[in-house]
Amino acid sequence: MSSPDTNLANDFLLKEYEMLRTEMSEAVKETRTLERNALIVTGAIWSWLALKENVSYEELKWLPALIVLFSAFRALGLTMFIDEIGNYIATVEKSFITQNELGFERHFKAKKTLKRKSAYFFWIIFFLLTAFIPLFFTTVRSIQ
Repeated sequence: MSSPDTNLANDFLLKEYEMLRTEMSEAVKETRTLERNALIVTGAIWSWLALKENVSYEELKWLPALIVLFSAFRALGLTMFIDEIGNYIATVEKSFITQNELGFERHFKAKKTLKRKSAYFFWIIFFLLTAFIPLFFTTVRSIQ
C-alpha cells in the first residue's frame, strides 16, 4: 500500500507532466509559427521591392536575412527548451514505467528524427536564400 506522501508526489508529478506536455506542445507550435511568419514577411518585403521602380531604401533588401536570422535564433532557443522538457519528462517516465519501450519521450529520444534535422535544414537554406537573393536584386536593377 502506498503512503499519502507517495500519492501526493505521484499526483504532483502527473499534474506537472500534463503541464509540461502542454508547454512543450505550445513551444513546438511557436517554432512552426516562426517559420510561417518569416516566410510571409520575407515574401512581402521582396514583393514590394520587386514592384517598386526607385527604392530609396536599398538596405530593405537585407531585412529578410536579418529577420530570418533572428527567427532562427529564437527557434533554436525554443528547440533547446523543448529538449530540456523532453529530457525531464523522460526521467519522470523512467521512474514510473519499468518497461524500457514505454513512455513517449523515452521512445522519441531513442530514435533519430528527420523532423528535427529538417527544421535545421529549413533555417539554414532559408537564411542562405535571404542572403543571396538581395544580390540578385542588385544585379537586376543595375541591368535595367
